[in-house]
Amino acid sequence: MKVFISSLISGMEEYREAAAKAISSLGHEPVTAEQFVAGAASPRVACLSGVRESAMVVLIMGARYGSVQPISGLSPTHEEYREAKGQRPVHVFVQSGVAREPQQEAFVQEVQDWDRGHFRAGFSSPEQLRDAVTRSIHEFQISTAVAPVDSAELLNRALSLLPREERHSVRSEGPLLHVVVVGGPKQSILRPVEIERAD
Repeated sequence: MKVFISSLISGMEEYREAAAKAISSLGHEPVTAEQFVAGAASPRVACLSGVRESAMVVLIMGARYGSVQPISGLSPTHEEYREAKGQRPVHVFVQSGVAREPQQEAFVQEVQDWDRGHFRAGFSSPEQLRDAVTRSIHEFQISTAVAPVDSAELLNRALSLLPREERHSVRSEGPLLHVVVVGGPKQSILRPVEIERAD
């Protein structure tokens, strides 16, 4: 899947590269503004299109807010976040041990708002960020993994739940309706303590 990396570019190059490496290591395609080729679209249109065309957004928040844009009154990163929010998963990573600009502090507070915000991970080095991005995307994939639907298997499970003595007969009192609900697709679930086991 395509994963858009959203952050200030200037001063965050090594962190953006660490996030891109994490995304690539999981077999996904990192999407960054640095990759966009010259074209008729403005940088704003190109970046917001990149967000829309991606399945997930990795938001990296450092000390600086970025340049406020005249149309929105927000920084490009803030605009990208607002574009993604509610439309696709946003994985948030906040740099620790830095003095944030007031606008950036307000942005961080918006992103981690109790009612409408996101859980976030902290980082202080590119290596920590790479590991945190890898873990976050991997855990997301596991939590949303779905096995293929096997309709014959679902039917067999449903039939096995019907009462045997009445499956092919009708009582003298009249028709009888049995409703059976089976969940699908069937998939194996591992408990968290089992994930690290070698077998």
